[in-house]
Amino acid sequence: MAETPPAGATPVEAGATPAQTAAPTNAAPEPATGDPEALGDAGKRALDLMKSERDAAVKAAKAAEKERDELKSRTQTDQEKAVDAARKEGATEALTRANERIRRSEVRAALTAAGVNPALLDLAPRGDEFSALKVDDDGEVEGLTAAVEAFKTKMPDLFKSGPRPDFGGGPRGTTPTSAPSMNELIRAATRPG
Repeated sequence: MAETPPAGATPVEAGATPAQTAAPTNAAPEPATGDPEALGDAGKRALDLMKSERDAAVKAAKAAEKERDELKSRTQTDQEKAVDAARKEGATEALTRANERIRRSEVRAALTAAGVNPALLDLAPRGDEFSALKVDDDGEVEGLTAAVEAFKTKMPDLFKSGPRPDFGGGPRGTTPTSAPSMNELIRAATRPG
Protein backbone atom coordinates (compact mmCIF):
# COMPACT_ATOMS: atom_id res chain seq x y z
CA MET A 1 0.00 0.00 0.00
CA ALA A 2 1.45 3.39 -0.99
CA GLU A 3 1.82 6.12 1.60
CA THR A 4 0.03 9.35 0.93
CA PRO A 5 1.73 12.58 1.86
CA PRO A 6 0.17 14.63 4.64
CA ALA A 7 -2.31 17.29 3.60
CA GLY A 8 -0.65 20.45 2.35
CA ALA A 9 2.74 18.80 1.76
CA THR A 10 4.35 18.97 -1.64
CA PRO A 11 5.86 15.66 -2.74
CA VAL A 12 9.63 15.80 -3.22
CA GLU A 13 11.04 14.42 -6.43
CA ALA A 14 14.11 12.21 -6.30
CA GLY A 15 17.31 14.22 -6.58
CA ALA A 16 15.67 17.52 -5.68
CA THR A 17 17.49 19.81 -3.29
CA PRO A 18 15.74 21.89 -0.67
CA ALA A 19 15.17 25.53 -1.52
CA GLN A 20 17.78 27.95 -0.22
CA THR A 21 16.77 31.14 1.51
CA ALA A 22 18.82 34.27 1.20
CA ALA A 23 20.30 35.75 4.36
CA PRO A 24 18.61 38.97 5.38
CA THR A 25 20.51 42.03 4.27
CA ASN A 26 19.33 44.27 7.09
CA ALA A 27 21.42 43.95 10.23
CA ALA A 28 19.55 43.15 13.43
CA PRO A 29 19.28 46.02 15.88
CA GLU A 30 21.82 46.00 18.68
CA PRO A 31 20.57 44.57 21.97
CA ALA A 32 19.69 46.99 24.74
CA THR A 33 22.62 47.79 26.98
CA GLY A 34 20.56 48.77 30.00
CA ASP A 35 21.66 52.39 29.65
CA PRO A 36 18.55 54.60 29.81
CA GLU A 37 20.42 57.41 28.06
CA ALA A 38 20.90 55.18 25.00
CA LEU A 39 17.13 54.91 24.58
CA GLY A 40 16.52 58.49 23.60
CA ASP A 41 13.38 60.46 24.35
CA ALA A 42 11.01 58.09 22.56
CA GLY A 43 12.41 55.09 24.43
CA LYS A 44 12.16 56.86 27.76
CA ARG A 45 8.54 57.79 27.07
CA ALA A 46 7.79 54.18 26.10
CA LEU A 47 9.39 52.91 29.33
CA ASP A 48 7.45 55.44 31.40
CA LEU A 49 4.22 54.39 29.68
CA MET A 50 4.96 50.71 30.32
CA LYS A 51 5.75 51.40 33.98
CA SER A 52 2.54 53.36 34.48
CA GLU A 53 0.53 50.60 32.76
CA ARG A 54 2.20 48.00 34.99
CA ASP A 55 1.47 50.04 38.13
CA ALA A 56 -2.17 50.48 37.07
CA ALA A 57 -2.49 46.74 36.41
CA VAL A 58 -1.02 45.89 39.83
CA LYS A 59 -3.38 48.36 41.50
CA ALA A 60 -6.38 46.91 39.62
CA ALA A 61 -5.35 43.36 40.55
CA LYS A 62 -5.11 44.28 44.23
CA ALA A 63 -8.51 45.97 44.09
CA ALA A 64 -10.01 42.90 42.41
CA GLU A 65 -8.49 40.61 45.06
CA LYS A 66 -9.89 42.81 47.82
CA GLU A 67 -13.35 42.80 46.20
CA ARG A 68 -13.18 39.01 45.77
CA ASP A 69 -12.27 38.56 49.44
CA GLU A 70 -15.12 40.84 50.53
CA LEU A 71 -17.63 38.91 48.41
CA LYS A 72 -16.30 35.64 49.74
CA SER A 73 -16.54 36.76 53.36
CA ARG A 74 -20.16 37.92 52.89
CA THR A 75 -21.23 34.44 51.77
CA GLN A 76 -19.30 32.49 54.39
CA THR A 77 -20.72 30.94 57.53
CA ASP A 78 -19.27 31.83 60.92
CA GLN A 79 -17.33 28.57 60.95
CA GLU A 80 -15.80 29.26 57.52
CA LYS A 81 -14.87 32.77 58.64
CA ALA A 82 -13.14 31.35 61.72
CA VAL A 83 -11.21 28.84 59.60
CA ASP A 84 -10.10 31.62 57.21
CA ALA A 85 -9.03 33.81 60.13
CA ALA A 86 -7.01 30.91 61.58
CA ARG A 87 -5.36 30.30 58.20
CA LYS A 88 -4.40 33.94 57.87
CA GLU A 89 -3.05 33.98 61.42
CA GLY A 90 -1.02 30.82 60.75
CA ALA A 91 0.36 32.23 57.51
CA THR A 92 1.31 35.46 59.25
CA GLU A 93 3.02 33.54 62.06
CA ALA A 94 4.93 31.35 59.59
CA LEU A 95 6.02 34.40 57.59
CA THR A 96 7.15 36.14 60.78
CA ARG A 97 9.23 33.11 61.81
CA ALA A 98 10.76 32.75 58.34
CA ASN A 99 11.62 36.45 58.20
CA GLU A 100 13.22 36.23 61.66
CA ARG A 101 15.41 33.35 60.50
CA ILE A 102 16.35 35.22 57.33
CA ARG A 103 17.19 38.33 59.35
CA ARG A 104 19.34 36.38 61.83
CA SER A 105 21.15 34.53 59.07
CA GLU A 106 21.83 37.64 57.02
CA VAL A 107 23.02 39.56 60.10
CA ARG A 108 25.42 36.74 61.01
CA ALA A 109 26.75 36.61 57.45
CA ALA A 110 27.21 40.39 57.31
CA LEU A 111 28.97 40.44 60.69
CA THR A 112 31.25 37.59 59.64
CA ALA A 113 32.12 39.45 56.45
CA ALA A 114 32.79 42.60 58.50
CA GLY A 115 35.30 40.68 60.62
CA VAL A 116 33.52 40.15 63.93
CA ASN A 117 35.37 37.97 66.41
CA PRO A 118 34.10 34.41 65.71
CA ALA A 119 33.84 33.66 69.44
CA LEU A 120 31.28 36.47 69.80
CA LEU A 121 29.29 35.80 66.66
CA ASP A 122 26.36 34.31 68.59
CA LEU A 123 26.00 37.38 70.82
CA ALA A 124 26.61 40.16 68.30
CA PRO A 125 23.35 39.76 66.28
CA ARG A 126 21.35 40.47 69.45
CA GLY A 127 22.35 44.13 69.32
CA ASP A 128 19.63 46.78 69.17
CA GLU A 129 20.83 47.78 65.70
CA PHE A 130 19.69 44.45 64.28
CA SER A 131 16.44 43.75 66.14
CA ALA A 132 14.53 46.47 64.27
CA LEU A 133 15.61 45.37 60.78
CA LYS A 134 12.81 44.25 58.46
CA VAL A 135 12.87 41.67 55.69
CA ASP A 136 11.24 42.84 52.45
CA ASP A 137 9.12 40.75 50.08
CA ASP A 138 12.22 39.68 48.15
CA GLY A 139 13.89 38.27 51.29
CA GLU A 140 16.39 41.15 51.54
CA VAL A 141 17.14 42.72 54.93
CA GLU A 142 16.54 46.44 54.64
CA GLY A 143 19.26 48.66 56.16
CA LEU A 144 21.62 45.81 57.01
CA THR A 145 24.80 47.50 55.79
CA ALA A 146 24.10 50.66 57.81
CA ALA A 147 23.25 48.59 60.91
CA VAL A 148 26.52 46.64 60.65
CA GLU A 149 28.49 49.89 60.29
CA ALA A 150 26.69 51.41 63.30
CA PHE A 151 27.37 48.27 65.35
CA LYS A 152 31.00 48.27 64.28
CA THR A 153 31.34 51.91 65.37
CA LYS A 154 29.58 51.25 68.68
CA MET A 155 31.47 48.01 69.49
CA PRO A 156 34.89 48.19 67.81
CA ASP A 157 36.41 45.71 70.30
CA LEU A 158 34.27 42.93 68.83
CA PHE A 159 35.99 43.38 65.49
CA LYS A 160 39.58 43.18 66.66
CA SER A 161 41.21 40.27 65.01
CA GLY A 162 43.15 37.97 67.25
CA PRO A 163 45.05 34.84 66.44
CA ARG A 164 42.92 32.40 64.50
CA PRO A 165 42.71 28.87 65.89
CA ASP A 166 44.97 26.34 64.20
CA PHE A 167 43.37 22.97 63.78
CA GLY A 168 46.55 21.37 62.43
CA GLY A 169 44.95 20.29 59.21
CA GLY A 170 47.41 22.01 56.94
CA PRO A 171 46.62 22.86 53.36
CA ARG A 172 43.88 20.91 51.62
CA GLY A 173 44.94 17.61 50.15
CA THR A 174 47.70 16.99 52.71
CA THR A 175 47.67 15.09 55.94
CA PRO A 176 48.53 16.81 59.20
CA THR A 177 52.15 16.31 60.18
CA SER A 178 51.72 16.66 63.93
CA ALA A 179 48.83 14.24 64.39
CA PRO A 180 49.03 10.50 63.71
CA SER A 181 47.09 9.14 60.76
CA MET A 182 44.01 7.00 61.22
CA ASN A 183 45.99 3.91 60.18
CA GLU A 184 48.60 4.60 62.86
CA LEU A 185 45.89 5.00 65.49
CA ILE A 186 44.29 1.69 64.47
CA ARG A 187 47.64 -0.11 64.51
CA ALA A 188 48.40 1.28 67.96
CA ALA A 189 45.01 0.21 69.29
CA THR A 190 45.23 -3.34 67.88
CA ARG A 191 48.89 -4.05 68.77
CA PRO A 192 49.22 -6.89 71.20
CA GLY A 193 50.87 -5.90 74.18
